[in-house]
Amino acid sequence: MSQLEQSQFTAGLWQGAERGGRRLRWTLEVLQAGAVVLDVALILATAVLTRLAYPDLVATDWAPLERMIDMGLLAAVLFVGFVGLRRGYTMTALSSLKRQVALVAQGWIFAFFWLGWIAFLAKVTESHSRVAVSIWFFFGFAALLFVHAIGARWLAHRFQRGEMSV
Repeated sequence: MSQLEQSQFTAGLWQGAERGGRRLRWTLEVLQAGAVVLDVALILATAVLTRLAYPDLVATDWAPLERMIDMGLLAAVLFVGFVGLRRGYTMTALSSLKRQVALVAQGWIFAFFWLGWIAFLAKVTESHSRVAVSIWFFFGFAALLFVHAIGARWLAHRFQRGEMSV
């Protein structure tokens, strides 16, 4: 028995693949890159939507929106970097709901801690609304958690039924 088969979780993933049937043959790189791109797009979208939905924004003033896009990019780099360093984009981690919930929570808190620290050091806190950033924190966290949970369940289900193999 190989080491891959000895792991209870991994055996559950590959159990369905042994039955044969229709399989999606995506490379690991495509799935992992898709997860990274989805995370970056989702973080940027929640940053922009939060800023647009916040009633403080004047219709002709685009500077706050540009600053929020910059903050969104920085948050995306911090979040994706944290999850990547924690090996959160491996297939085992991407298909584990429990692991994704933990990584999203830890990564989002990590990203916002460093955003706050960078804002403090750069003395730009007066140009960003605390309410808008707080709304973005909770809205972005909920969106990331939802997408990662759906993705983890989808991948685990596909692996278990043998519809997908890597």
